[in-house]
Amino acid sequence: MDSTQYILKSLRQDITQNHLQLKAIIQDINACAGPIAELHSLNSAGRAKISALRKFFDNFGDIAKENKDTELLKEVVCQREQLRKSMDDFKKANIKSMLTIEKNMKEDLMKNVNEETNLRQRQKRDKENLVKVSSNITDQLLSI
Repeated sequence: MDSTQYILKSLRQDITQNHLQLKAIIQDINACAGPIAELHSLNSAGRAKISALRKFFDNFGDIAKENKDTELLKEVVCQREQLRKSMDDFKKANIKSMLTIEKNMKEDLMKNVNEETNLRQRQKRDKENLVKVSSNITDQLLSI
């Protein structure tokens, strides 16, 4: 096996490994309902994998151009298309996760507001009941 074939084999392995890691990160982003900091860390890891894949594709493309191998060039085009689809999935997962986090934050905020409103209503009812009881006692005393 000559050095070019060895380099191509190594690049293919690196591309496959990074692509699988990117897919795993995308799944993690899809499942992320946690704090925004967790989403940001997943995003930075995903962007790192995307830039690594681009670097590998550039190296692969350079070797294909040097050897003037059309099959390798077609392979690079297919791999770039696969990366484009993964990037679309990455963006969609981010949007989904951001909406989920935003929705959860809104629900938590509204839940807290509702709890405070319920407490105020309860206190108001308690005061109203005290006034009614007091009025009833006063009326009963007057009737005696």
